Amino acid sequence: MTDLRSIVAIPMIALLMLSGCLSDLAENSTDDDLNLYLFSGQDAPRSQDLVEVNLDSGSGLEWDFVVVNITVDGGPSQTCGDGNETGASCSYWDTPGHDWAPGHFITITGDCTGMNNECEVEVSITKKGDVPEDDLVIGVIMVNTE
Repeated sequence: MTDLRSIVAIPMIALLMLSGCLSDLAENSTDDDLNLYLFSGQDAPRSQDLVEVNLDSGSGLEWDFVVVNITVDGGPSQTCGDGNETGASCSYWDTPGHDWAPGHFITITGDCTGMNNECEVEVSITKKGDVPEDDLVIGVIMVNTE
């Protein structure tokens, strides 16, 4: 499955470069270098957890600037709280430390009401912008639970 994603991702990046989308993004970036992020996900191994999301590549993300949203089986979008927060309909448990480093994953908990706990979960990762920058969705993945 990872090979298939790579086969699809490479032509997509090339197409974006040819269409000028990446150059526009690079010109609008206040950083000296453009950060592209790559995420992957899988069903969480424990039944009380929903999915795990890996940061496969990109620079580390400070936890204060990460927003995680999920949509389960096409339902409404839910903003997940940090695992230590209460009252959120879903939550994520991050790795210890100041940031989400490449090679590390988060575990997302939430409700899956599908038959045999089988659900399609869309996970959206947003990087909160620093004033005057806007928030930026840096990754969207689909994960099927079993």
